[in-house]
Formats: sequence, structure tokens, C-alpha cells
Amino acid sequence: MCHTYFPAVAPATLTGIDAASARILADGMSSTDPVFLSTPRAGREAFTAR
Repeated sequence: MCHTYFPAVAPATLTGIDAASARILADGMSSTDPVFLSTPRAGREAFTAR
């Protein structure tokens, strides 16, 4: 089973969501107790359809 999420940003834009996701991943990987996750890719139409 795969769980996905996206961060809440204002304004709610795909560019803002992408930047926030990248920041969360980078922070998680560089912490003292790192966590490694992945970011799925979806185009505008696929993302809004979900």
C-alpha cells in the first residue's frame, strides 16, 4: 500500500506544493536521524484529477 500527501501551502499552487515537498525531503534527509522518502511525479491534469 502506498500513502501519499502534499503539504498545505498558500496560495495552493503546484509550484508551491513542489517547493514545500522538496524542502521537507531535504530537511528529513539531512537531520541527525535521517528519513529517506520519495516524491512521486504527476502532471497538472493527473494531480488535479486526484
